[in-house]
Amino acid sequence: MNEKAIHILDCNVAKATDRSIVNDKAIHPLDLNVAKATDGSVVKKNDIILAASFVVIAIICAIVIQVFVKKDGNIAVVNIDGQVYKTLSLSVNTELKIDNESGIDGYNVLVIENGFAYMKDANCADKICVHQDKISKVGETIVCLPHKVVIEIEGEDAKLDGVVQ
Repeated sequence: MNEKAIHILDCNVAKATDRSIVNDKAIHPLDLNVAKATDGSVVKKNDIILAASFVVIAIICAIVIQVFVKKDGNIAVVNIDGQVYKTLSLSVNTELKIDNESGIDGYNVLVIENGFAYMKDANCADKICVHQDKISKVGETIVCLPHKVVIEIEGEDAKLDGVVQ
């Protein structure tokens, strides 16, 4: 058998009984600690575990931020074409129809129920605003681009900027 190192991508890997010789190291053909990569480098099992750990940590951080850091809002601000149209309390169940009289070409129906706001209906073509989830946390929004309607949740300290807080 040839003594020189055999490249990982070489399809004709020399075999000695039940082991292969790769870069002067004997490995078992079923060894899960080494996988062939397309660029010739060796990806180890620990590298995969490390990458998976980073993904799990990122998901946990996102959940913690969503559940514990974001604060519940108490006001829904309805903006039409960048101008405040109406401000509604999330503690009062209400249904608001935003239509031609409000300055839009069409209609949207906003519902505030049990501390959540959602778009119940709209006559825009894509209805993305209707399919968005209910919102209740500070900074969350529902947007209807065709009608230029934005619903944004604010908290009691929403008028203060970051320096003042």
